[in-house]
Amino acid sequence: MLIARVGSGTGYLVDRYTISYAPSASVLNPDILHPQRPHPHAKDLLVLAPFGSEQQARTGQVAVTSTEPLLLSDSLRTRLSSWEPLPNSSAEIKAISRLYTQALIKMNTEATKAYFKGHATGTRYLHLATHGYLDAASPMYSGLLFSDGMLQTYEIFNMAIDAELVTLSACQTGLGRLKGGEGLVGLTRAFLHAGSPSVIASLWSVADKAKAAFMTQFYRNLNRGMSKAEAL
Repeated sequence: MLIARVGSGTGYLVDRYTISYAPSASVLNPDILHPQRPHPHAKDLLVLAPFGSEQQARTGQVAVTSTEPLLLSDSLRTRLSSWEPLPNSSAEIKAISRLYTQALIKMNTEATKAYFKGHATGTRYLHLATHGYLDAASPMYSGLLFSDGMLQTYEIFNMAIDAELVTLSACQTGLGRLKGGEGLVGLTRAFLHAGSPSVIASLWSVADKAKAAFMTQFYRNLNRGMSKAEAL
């Protein structure tokens, strides 16, 4: 947490300034990453919540077993096996979608990795309410869990995403591995490389209910005309 001196006391820097981060200086260079060209999007919002029902336990296990075993470290495989539903994610994406006229929702078994990869282009905002998994030793294998398998970092690097904002409403999606000359390599860097200029991610584990309330308020602020950083 950043602390700023205020008069004779101190306070949080975020209370006085709008803060945003870049994983490395290279993402600011349009010659290295995809230049962003403003253009109309066919949809305002695409939201996916693969595990919004308590009855999705079987679907979660299918997702775990569908991920290529050779691309999972032992620690990651163990954490995937302890999958749990996210019942508040369904309320989260329904509340967010009501703010936009051109919104597309996919929940539970319809919220697949295959669908996301096929429909990520052409949407202004992408919102993924799911589980995030960090592989600290091999960040290219970190990923987001969908009902039909895990979308891993190396796959996202090879996608083309023109969204103005990607929101990763999941645990530890802002983490990665620091590499010399590269900066922080992980999910955030992958989505920036794929073409989105802004990514919202978490550095910590997040509570399902609190996350739903937080994200709903963020999109309300965004819909009122605030910038992304101000809304956050």
